[in-house]
Amino acid sequence: MPPEGSGETRRAADLRGLMGGRAKRLLAYLLDTLLLSPLLIAAVVLLQRNAVLGMISMSLAYLAYLVYFSYMEWRYGSTIGKRALGLVVLRADDLGPISMEQAVLRNLFRQADGALLALPLLTRDGRRIGDGAAGTFVADASKAELRVPTLRAYEGMVGTPPFHRSEDKAVVRALAEELSEHPPGLGDEVIRSLAVRLARGGDPESVVRRAVDLFGWPRVDERAALLTYAALSGAIRFRRETRWERTERIYRRAAELAYDLDARRSLSARASLVGGMRAYRGDRRLSLGGAARYLRGAPRAFRRFSIDFGLAALVLLMSAAAGTSGLGAGFVDLLRDILGPLGEVEAPPPVLAFLIYLNNLRVSLTSLSMGPAVYPILLLLGVNGFVIGAFAAHFAVGGASAVPYLAPHGFLEVSSILLASAGSIRMARHALMPPRGSSRYEALRRDAPDALSLAVAAAAWLAPAALVEAFVTEGLASSNPTAAVTLGLILTIPFYAWLALGGRSKSDETVGEGAQGSQV
Repeated sequence: MPPEGSGETRRAADLRGLMGGRAKRLLAYLLDTLLLSPLLIAAVVLLQRNAVLGMISMSLAYLAYLVYFSYMEWRYGSTIGKRALGLVVLRADDLGPISMEQAVLRNLFRQADGALLALPLLTRDGRRIGDGAAGTFVADASKAELRVPTLRAYEGMVGTPPFHRSEDKAVVRALAEELSEHPPGLGDEVIRSLAVRLARGGDPESVVRRAVDLFGWPRVDERAALLTYAALSGAIRFRRETRWERTERIYRRAAELAYDLDARRSLSARASLVGGMRAYRGDRRLSLGGAARYLRGAPRAFRRFSIDFGLAALVLLMSAAAGTSGLGAGFVDLLRDILGPLGEVEAPPPVLAFLIYLNNLRVSLTSLSMGPAVYPILLLLGVNGFVIGAFAAHFAVGGASAVPYLAPHGFLEVSSILLASAGSIRMARHALMPPRGSSRYEALRRDAPDALSLAVAAAAWLAPAALVEAFVTEGLASSNPTAAVTLGLILTIPFYAWLALGGRSKSDETVGEGAQGSQV
């Protein structure tokens, strides 16, 4: 917990002042989920009619969910649900538009939030795990609107001490200066008719004189004073085309004019909010080299997370050992009885390879996403390890060995999933015990990019594993078990050699920094 009055505390207070309410964020998420629900319904229907198509559809629905949220928030700052509720996603450090990395991370970790029943939303910070790990927050776009006091309220402020309603006074003066320095281009006839309308049957010249008395500061001409008078009276407003540009300039100038520090910070935060929202209106382009940069950075990340890789492997091995015991002996038969047709998947090798890859990719991403919630990653590794051990026990009952049937693809497949799990284990450790001097969210923010790099690498290595499983494993294991084990070793040795030796060149030293951004 930062000390009261520290920069971190003040920044957190600024964010809370702009943050969208919990109810609005939840409702926006429910709207988006409702929008995507036909994909899940279609997958469930297909699963009942065709096991292969159903399982492929389930994995594609998961990926579509991730792509929808990530792309919409990166490109537009809002999903359809968020836009309907007036919410926008921004960087927490400077209120700028988020990168694609941040968009992916904040949406991957929704599963961790779900595993914790969204309890992080109830903390004082008010952000969920995904926002903490990605360094983002969800702002209420309505708080970017230009807020000026009414004319009557401002007249009551005249002559009061400088600290009295300092923020409102600063905004009004900044508005007047904006209208003087960037006049809206209204003709003299329009200005005269505006004065007549404001006079309401009285003397238009008296309205002009009153406007000059109230707003006639050194940098404000007579026309701008009248326009400011009209704006506070609700008679005029900015055109849609220039509204946000003008609002940002007004808030930035008001932050310079405000008398007290709190008002300056509040106005500066509002200016940054408007600036971040405006940035989404520009042309944003993805860098196609982003995935390659993550891939190049994976060996360095692996070496930093080697202890966590070892812990993930230990959990898997212990669970596999439990599966080989009496507990797992009848598990395979029980699993087949439960799954029924789903347990016997028959498909042409290309389709089977696609199905296997999508399933393993989903498992890999799920492994990463569950880390901050701690218990799900341990459960996921434990269940997968137990299943591997149970299959080994099942083969042993028949006097055979499961190794030839697992080795060709399994050595590489399991290693890839452990690679993704290493980042998850690191985040689980730091969620329980943050490094000294860091908050949990700060630790997660530092770990998440490297963890994502490991997941990207795992996704790449899972592809050859899926091809081998679909096209090679069964035939080779039954005809030549020794060759099957040898093939598994041949595929896996380059994987570990790359992790041990890759990413050592000078050009790869800044991969992490480059990968975190996206071209804007």
